[in-house]
Order: sequence, then C-alpha cells, then structure tokens
Amino acid sequence: MVVCLGACGGGGDSSQSTPSRATFNADAAFTKALEGGVSLDGLRAVDRDGAVYTVSLSYGSLPDGTFLGLPARRSLQTSVLERIGVGAMKTTTIIYYETRPARVLGTLAADGKTTVFLRGGDLPTAATVGQSGPFSLGTAYASAALAEPVVGTETLDWSIEPDAGTTAFACLTSVSRSMGSVATEKDCFRIDADGNISGGRISIDRPGLSLNFQN
Repeated sequence: MVVCLGACGGGGDSSQSTPSRATFNADAAFTKALEGGVSLDGLRAVDRDGAVYTVSLSYGSLPDGTFLGLPARRSLQTSVLERIGVGAMKTTTIIYYETRPARVLGTLAADGKTTVFLRGGDLPTAATVGQSGPFSLGTAYASAALAEPVVGTETLDWSIEPDAGTTAFACLTSVSRSMGSVATEKDCFRIDADGNISGGRISIDRPGLSLNFQN
C-alpha cells in the first residue's frame, strides 16, 4: 500500500477454488499488517527481457503521534526492490492511520513527500470473493508543510480475490499520478476468514517496468 501494502506460498488466480460463499475480514487483515509483525520476503519476478527481481515488504509499529493535528497511530513501511546482479532500492514510509475501521490518514516518505488521504470507503469485515470498492483518495505535497504545490495524487481501492482452499487475497490497488506519469501497484495479502495473514503477492506497473511478484 502506498509504496508497496501486500509472500509466502504461490499466487492465486481465478482458476483456483476459494469457496464462493466464504467471507473474509479485510479490515482486520490490513490493521494487523499496519500494527507490525508482518514481513513478506522471497517474492520474485522476471521482466520481459529475462531480468530477475526480488521484493520484500515489512511493517513495524511506531509510537502514536499526530497527523494534521489529530491523534494517529503510526507504522513504518519498508520495501526493498532489487534487480539481481544490478542493485537494490530501499524505500521507507511512515503511515498514519486509524483503526475500527482501518483508515489511512496520510503518509510521510523519507524525502519529505507527504500525502493526505480522504476517506473513500471502508474496508469490509465480511466480503466475498469478487467484491471490490474504493478506500482512500490522496493528494501529495512536496513537504510536510503542505505549503508546496501539489505534486501528485493517489487512489486506493480494495478487492477480494480468489486463492486455493479456505483462503483469499485481500488486495489494495494504488494508482499514483505525478507530472503526467501513472504508476499502479497492487499489494495482496493471503488471508483466512478472520483476516490472519499467511503470505501475499505484489504487482507493479509503472513507466518502463511491469512485474508480478510471487513465490
């Protein structure tokens, strides 16, 4: 989410057999991720030229703080994208959020870029495979002062997608627009009915790079 939200086990697709009547608590899943203790490693992807990439994603709990003067919980999201044999890029972002229901208030990147989110909808507590909807609408500024010109926008949408057995993928799709460029990322957690996380997958589609990461 936001830089990378969603690695164990193989990826699910529409040919697999998540029970169509089962319900899944996506709100609980994303809350558990933001509270820390979730680390997704070992995801690999190959680009159209045959280059191999890996990605890791983790969340760590931070002391509570404030965002725009309001009390907020905080989570440190760390992602590492590596092209094997070339090098790695590490990104850290502080996520400000609320729970019950989960809501992203804003994000602060290491370079100072600050995104302020407005509620677009709530994550479901009992959604079935195939359901989706809006989550948050964001406006990005160059610094935390929010006095700089707007440098981009971001939308977050949720979806519940099929997996094997009694699990499904709870996904957040981020679409970021900045200076005429569009980047899309889908981060998916493999969850059970109660929102317990046992893996995930990530896809990235941005200018010059399109990757689907899974084990």
